[in-house]
Amino acid sequence: MAGSKPGPGSLRLRASELDHLAPLLGLGRHMQFDMMLYTASTWVLPVILAVTLHEAAHGFVAHFFGDDTAWRLGRVSLNPLKHVDPLGTILIPAFLLLLHAPFLFGYAKPVPVNFRALRTPGEIWSSWLRPARLRTLR
Repeated sequence: MAGSKPGPGSLRLRASELDHLAPLLGLGRHMQFDMMLYTASTWVLPVILAVTLHEAAHGFVAHFFGDDTAWRLGRVSLNPLKHVDPLGTILIPAFLLLLHAPFLFGYAKPVPVNFRALRTPGEIWSSWLRPARLRTLR
């Protein structure tokens, strides 16, 4: 029959289903490492990239409108280590991943902005950068 052939995505298993089947199929520890690598590549790396771009954008907009505080401190950078907060960027998200929480939460070090140094529209743009960026991504 021409219509009975399964599609390419119909045989995929979710990670939780694969965890239950792993001992039966003899996959063991190697598959667990693969699942950890899959989780890291689909959750951790994109979140780190998004947080880094977000915080660097705050500093860039503040610098554009007259405040060079973040620029002088080296926080307008695409280096994720400049924006890592040990508790909010590492411990809380790792704890939630280990608990298999249905959500992921975390935060980075806030970029310092001296609002007195900003020219008039700079305060508004620096504060509203995130909602505007999210609107353009939709």
